[in-house]
Amino acid sequence: MANETAKTVLAEKSKPVDLIVTHIRPHFDEVLAVYLLKTYGERLFPGVGDAAIETWGEGRILKEFGGKSAKDLLIELKILCVGTCGGMFDEHVNGELTCAHLVAEFLGIANRPELRKVLQFCNRVDHDGHSMPFDLHSTMKEMYEFYGDDDNGMQTVLNWAMRAIESHVGGQRQFHACAEEFKRAGGKIINGGPVKIALVQSDNPKMHKWIRHTYSADVIVKMRSSGNMIILTSAQKVKKIIDMRDLARIVRMMELQKRRKILPDWETLEATGTPIECPWWYYYANGEQLLNGTSTSPDIQPTVLTLNEVAQAVAISCAPTIEPCNQLCFQACNKYPYGLIACRQKQQ
Repeated sequence: MANETAKTVLAEKSKPVDLIVTHIRPHFDEVLAVYLLKTYGERLFPGVGDAAIETWGEGRILKEFGGKSAKDLLIELKILCVGTCGGMFDEHVNGELTCAHLVAEFLGIANRPELRKVLQFCNRVDHDGHSMPFDLHSTMKEMYEFYGDDDNGMQTVLNWAMRAIESHVGGQRQFHACAEEFKRAGGKIINGGPVKIALVQSDNPKMHKWIRHTYSADVIVKMRSSGNMIILTSAQKVKKIIDMRDLARIVRMMELQKRRKILPDWETLEATGTPIECPWWYYYANGEQLLNGTSTSPDIQPTVLTLNEVAQAVAISCAPTIEPCNQLCFQACNKYPYGLIACRQKQQ
C-alpha cells in the first residue's frame, strides 16, 4: 500500500529535493531513512544528497504551509517529508513497515547485502521494541537529552548518527567484497588434521571475519600488501590443540633465523608481549594472537616470513596433538630444536 502511494506521487518523473523534513528528536528509523535517501536516492530525488535536514515538531506541516499536503510540499517546494506529515515515507500512516524500510523498498535497495544487518537492527529496535543500553538507537536518545532540542542539538545528533550508519554500511561493503578478493588473491584453506588454516594476502580489514564466517577457519594468517602479518585464532578451540606459546616461539625462531640473528632462550621466545630480541612479533596471550604490526602499531617492520612458512610453524605447533610421541626425548628428534611445551614436560 505504501509503495503504491509512493509510486503515485512519482508517477510522472523524478522529483527534485532541496530540503528533508522529519519530526523533532527523530528515531533511528528516520535517521536511517534519511541516510538511505542521501546515499541511494539521487536518481529518483535529484539533489537529495546535498539537501538540508530540518526537524518539525509534533509531526505536522508548519502553519506557513497551511493547506498543503506532504505531496504538495514535494512537488511544489522540493520538500521531502520523512517519517512525518503523513507523507509517503511516514510509517505512522503507511502500514507496519518502519520508515527506513519504506524508503528501502521504494528505492529497490531492501535486499542489498550491505544493508541487511542495519535494516534488521532497525526493525528490532523500532518495530519490535527490543533495544540494549549501548545500541545506536539508545545512544541517540541519551544524546538528545544531553544536547537538547534546539537546531544545534538536533544537528549534532543527526550528524553523529549518520556517520555511525555510514561507517557500518561501509564495513558491510568491505565484508561482502571479501569473496571475490579472496579468490583473486589466491587465498588458501588448508585442512591440517584437527586445525583448519586460512592463508591470504589482503588489505581488507574485514577479511578475517569473512573467512571465519565462511570457512570456520581455526587459524587465519593474513598478510597485508606492506608485508605485515597477523595470526588470529579461534581461541577456545585452538587452546585444545595448540599451545600458543609454542607457535609464538617457533614463529619468532624462524624470524630470527631468517634474519641471521642469535636465538635467545626458549622462555624469552615464548614470552607474552614483544621481546626485545624479536621486536617484529607481539604475542597477545588473552586473544591467542600473534601480531606483526596492527592499525594501532603501524610502524612495525614487516616480517621476512612467507605465508607458507607461517603455516609450517602452525603445523609444527600442532605436532603434539596430531602425532603424540611416546619415545624418550633425544636431540636428534626433528621436534627437539623447537622446544615444544609437551616435549619439555615429558623431559622433566
